[in-house]
Amino acid sequence: MRRLEKVIYEFGPFRVDSAQHLLFRKDEVISLAPKAVETLVVLVENHGRLVEKDELMKAVWPDTFVEEANLTVHISALRKALQYEANGDSYIETVPRRGYRFVAPLLERPEPTNAPSSPPPEPTRSGWRWLAIGLGLLIASCVLVLALLGWQIVRRHKTDAPARQVRALAVLPLKNLSGDPSQEYLADGLTEALVTDLAKVRSLRVISRTTAMSYKNTNKKLPEIARELNVDGVMEGSVVRSGERVRVTAQLIEASSDTHLWAQQYEGTMPDVLELQSRVAQAITEQVGAKLTTQEQLKLPTVHLVKSEAVEEYLLGRYYWNKRTKAGFTKAVEYFERAIEKDPQNSLAHAGLADSYVLLAEYTLSPSKDAFPKARAAALKALQLDETLAEAHTSLAAVKLDSEWDWRGAEQELLRAIDLNPNYVTAHQWYGELLSQESRHDEAIVEVNSAIELDPLSPIVNSMAGRTFLFAGLNDRAIEQLQKTLEIDPDFSVAHYDLGKAYLRKGNVSDAIAEFKKAATLLPLSEEKAALGYAYTRAGRRAEANRLLQTCLNQSSSGYVSWYGVTFIYVGLGERDEAFESLEKAYQQHDSRLRDIQQEPLFENLRSDQRFSRLVHRVGLN
Repeated sequence: MRRLEKVIYEFGPFRVDSAQHLLFRKDEVISLAPKAVETLVVLVENHGRLVEKDELMKAVWPDTFVEEANLTVHISALRKALQYEANGDSYIETVPRRGYRFVAPLLERPEPTNAPSSPPPEPTRSGWRWLAIGLGLLIASCVLVLALLGWQIVRRHKTDAPARQVRALAVLPLKNLSGDPSQEYLADGLTEALVTDLAKVRSLRVISRTTAMSYKNTNKKLPEIARELNVDGVMEGSVVRSGERVRVTAQLIEASSDTHLWAQQYEGTMPDVLELQSRVAQAITEQVGAKLTTQEQLKLPTVHLVKSEAVEEYLLGRYYWNKRTKAGFTKAVEYFERAIEKDPQNSLAHAGLADSYVLLAEYTLSPSKDAFPKARAAALKALQLDETLAEAHTSLAAVKLDSEWDWRGAEQELLRAIDLNPNYVTAHQWYGELLSQESRHDEAIVEVNSAIELDPLSPIVNSMAGRTFLFAGLNDRAIEQLQKTLEIDPDFSVAHYDLGKAYLRKGNVSDAIAEFKKAATLLPLSEEKAALGYAYTRAGRRAEANRLLQTCLNQSSSGYVSWYGVTFIYVGLGERDEAFESLEKAYQQHDSRLRDIQQEPLFENLRSDQRFSRLVHRVGLN
């Protein structure tokens, strides 16, 4: 009878038992999922030959349909196991889009599994003794084999069990692997689109794009990032563009153990790029075990219909909008308008245009009376095309406040935005500001804390939290929060500006002057200069305050000036009538800062005047 043989494969310090499907390092069994070892066996049996992905999947899962992601996960696990003493890539080579090849030097060692077939000799007394020993060894071997099989069964159940639910997720910036820096906008745009889609799932806390982007090109390990962001899942990936072809690769990692839960690759053309991103979002939602509402189940798979020629302009618009500078907003408007010209039904571009005009006014980079009507028209058009866009509801809320003083209408729009996208940090931030301006301080603090939880490294979110404490009269907490903001970004002008006001409240005039000077240097606008002028009056430096006042007045004759800010200097100089004339001009401008009038620390000397109460009422605050 022919002898049956099993084969032991040896390479480096490793040994694969092809019959038992076990991987050893020296004499120690390496803990791996059974299918991972089966994958390795197929590769070593075909060492030196490219094994196509389809061939490999049919060999490992012969009677089951599985996604390619399963194979990717097992290859990743094998590489991790084989990196114990060497780089796993030196054993398993990836041939992009085709398959894998085992490339390490290999030793095949056959081992007999059956005794020879010739009849055994008649046992003697000594023979009986050796036969007993042999039977004992056989029984011991069987016990060992059964133990190993039992271990494998337990291991299989552990491996095949679904991963624990991910409740908090960070989407790290997709890497641009195109070899072309000009394609950075594509990676950043798809990152933002992924965050936006996943943020709509209310059972999942998704870290905001602003915080996630701070980890771009970081060398930090994923578990460290997860601890800093307080998340239990991290998604990372890459984008490659070649001509009109785009490939998006994504993988989901359980943060605490640095374990790959899922990986997949998506390919298409540039016009399909938003559809590819949507497929990634759907896959991640399934993998993290998120519980979807009926509305979310219907909405998440929906791809915004954007004409192919408008996709690139829309992504470029978002790229420049996120720079949060005057030049960036100007470029964003240009690209969003191009996208709308090519595709008038593009709701995303209309929403982006509304966002741009709102922030041009909010940052006092453009007159409110010019920017807000354009923002309103763009937001309403976006909602006419798609009522479920949280961004458009949020921008419309800003218009209702700053242009119409419609506080209840603005609150309804913000609550609608949060309902549509519970993780949309801007809606939480602006709602917190509204509550603070209405003196609903306890509610405001809850809302800004929600924003910080979603975007813990955002300078503007942390700074607005500081302003919320300032308006609530919690000066020490305000100073602590604003100093924390400046640890995140030492050059964030808004934090320096509000910190100066907090110091004035504490009577620390010299530190206030230093903060206002820094703010005015970083963002040389009339409001920052005027705050510095007010601080000069508190220090008895009236001549310097008057010089700054004249600078602001000269600016008003040749360009835009914030009359809300100019009022600060008049208040400091004790020129009350001029202060109210300045506030009236701010009202006529629809200056967005008038929303702060009831809480403004620098207006404390005006509050007893009936003109102040009447203006507060006209703004809709009582």
